[in-house]
Amino acid sequence: AAAASWIEALRALDLLRQKRGMPIILIGHAQVEKIENPEGEDYSRYSPRLHHKSAAPVLEWVDAVLFCGYKVFTKSVDNGFDRKTAKALGGGDRVIRTEGRPYCSAKNRYDWPFEIPMEKDFDWSTLFPVLAPATNNKQETK
Repeated sequence: AAAASWIEALRALDLLRQKRGMPIILIGHAQVEKIENPEGEDYSRYSPRLHHKSAAPVLEWVDAVLFCGYKVFTKSVDNGFDRKTAKALGGGDRVIRTEGRPYCSAKNRYDWPFEIPMEKDFDWSTLFPVLAPATNNKQETK
């Protein structure tokens, strides 16, 4: 039922985009999902928090799936007795990832670079010019 509702919503959004020229931006949260890897060890990755049957039609419909997160580096720490663990370092620099990797779902149809720095005052209109505020080019008469 959720997938059918999403397909109906996407058709309605298509009408808005085509008939009214409206840009459509969907914002959501991520979830961690377990990937069963038939070629090796299983792993986890971030993906959009959608019902598994709803995810496919939504992700096919959108032009971009962007994953915003922090750059995280790991360092191997020796715990003794031949045991090692990874310790996370960094995490202060926010980035937008525009292409999928094993650790996150992402895509774009705009040929954007894989990673875009996301400063505190990041201007989304650099990615989506339609979001730029309209400027008033009229000159005042004196």
